[in-house]
Amino acid sequence: MFWITLAIGALIGAAITAIVIGLCIKKPDSRNKNNI
Repeated sequence: MFWITLAIGALIGAAITAIVIGLCIKKPDSRNKNNI
């Protein structure tokens, strides 16, 4: 159960990190393009 919990936590953490990074990359790019 311990390793399963770690695996699930890692997958969820990776997914959230990927989404956050994706949003952070998209938002500044669109803002920079609009500002320029």
